[in-house]
Amino acid sequence: IGPFELPARVTGEIYRHFLVEDLPGLLEDMSLAERRAMWYQHDGAPPHYARGTREILNEMY
Repeated sequence: IGPFELPARVTGEIYRHFLVEDLPGLLEDMSLAERRAMWYQHDGAPPHYARGTREILNEMY
């Protein structure tokens, strides 16, 4: 999917905006089978692990 460029410094707010506003549009062109086989991997970066981020991911995916 993509390309999609995030700013050099990603905060939790910027990352959550990406998850809610941008990622769904990027996934639209993928088949359901492709999306089911996809892994979305995070590391321990604060924007990835913030409570708000985890809540969004749990609700949406």
